[in-house]
Amino acid sequence: MSYNPLEQDYQRHSLELKKCDLSVSQLQGAVQSAKHSLESAQKLLHEEQSWHSAQDESVLRDEETAIRMEIDNLLHQKRTLQLAIRHAESKQTQVRSRMGSDFNPLNWFSSTHKADKAELLSWSASESKSRGAVRTLSSRIGNKEKMLEDICAKQTRFGNFETTVGKIASELRELQQRLERLTGELVDAKEKRDLAKAALKAIKTQYDRVNASIKPLQVQIDQCYSDIDSSKAKLDLAAKFESELTAANSPKERKMIHASCERQLGDGSPSRVRDRQVGVIEGLQRTLEKLHKRALRLGKIASLDIKHIVIDGSNLMNADDQFIGLSAIEPLVLHLSQFYSVDIFFDPGATGVLQMSRSDLLSYFPDNVGVHITAGEADETILNYAGQPSSIVISRDGFVEYIDKHAVIEGRVFKPEIFNGRLLIVELDLELTYESAA
Repeated sequence: MSYNPLEQDYQRHSLELKKCDLSVSQLQGAVQSAKHSLESAQKLLHEEQSWHSAQDESVLRDEETAIRMEIDNLLHQKRTLQLAIRHAESKQTQVRSRMGSDFNPLNWFSSTHKADKAELLSWSASESKSRGAVRTLSSRIGNKEKMLEDICAKQTRFGNFETTVGKIASELRELQQRLERLTGELVDAKEKRDLAKAALKAIKTQYDRVNASIKPLQVQIDQCYSDIDSSKAKLDLAAKFESELTAANSPKERKMIHASCERQLGDGSPSRVRDRQVGVIEGLQRTLEKLHKRALRLGKIASLDIKHIVIDGSNLMNADDQFIGLSAIEPLVLHLSQFYSVDIFFDPGATGVLQMSRSDLLSYFPDNVGVHITAGEADETILNYAGQPSSIVISRDGFVEYIDKHAVIEGRVFKPEIFNGRLLIVELDLELTYESAA
């Protein structure tokens, strides 16, 4: 539990700053990406323009014509060779049909058979040579066709230059607009982050001050919780011993249980331990309740950014049922006016009680102090005058009939203690002495 009234606001400002940091980081990444895309498009445009400037359309057409002629020539050579291959294949078929088998003894010494074999080998060699030449031509034709494809692609690229450049230029405009938009969003995000930092910084000083003021009480509260847990653990152990005693079957067993209880809890009687710890816990809970209230009150007071103090003058002219006049008010006003804007209000009857003229009372305090004498009772006027969160009221009045006023609702009424020549305001950590009027 936090006793710091600023905790929620502090966490909200911290979360807002984290969101702003994340937004700035994401936008910085987006801006860098947009810059990279823009630079890439600019480079592409420059390359396209440079390439186009280096080309000559008539040269490209001449190159296309020359390559097509080379391809036609190579295709003609290939067709000629393919015809030669078919002729060689036909001749080999004719020779095979008329020559006999090598396994026929009649052909072993036949000059005709030898001549046929020689002719067959010749046509076979011719076919093989032609096929090799066809493969070479096919490779050359493939290379030329690739060159023709490249030339045609260049011609297409050259012909589409205006369209291509137009598309790149359009993309460049879009990228430039996106970059400008993202840059603007980044500037806004950084400004928002700066505001979030300033807001967190503004509240952090006060937030830390409140935490420091309630830290001693927080230590006591934590100790109370720890002591309560310790006492509850002893209660549980005492209950365990009581259960074991109930289940014990012999005096010896009960004696051993009592001894164990003595060792662990400092008392051999579980029931006495239980009663004692119940009392301890109840006392700690009462203390804890008081500490809670004090911590909440102290946290509330410490969270106030006090700039203005309104003093109920008529209410501070008595101490211990004795009239002390302005004896306590004067040192209080002199001290507070060094640090705050101070206004003091008096009921209309104050001049008579103080035996002072209206003008004397109005001019009694330093010039930087506002002195007011109301036409009627000053209570409601005082509370209205202290309506802002930075204003507090110093009065011993409980203002029970004005529970609707902000100063009362928000606990901004501080009650001083005035006795034995001393004035104490606990909420302001203030103690002053005064001398009673003769």
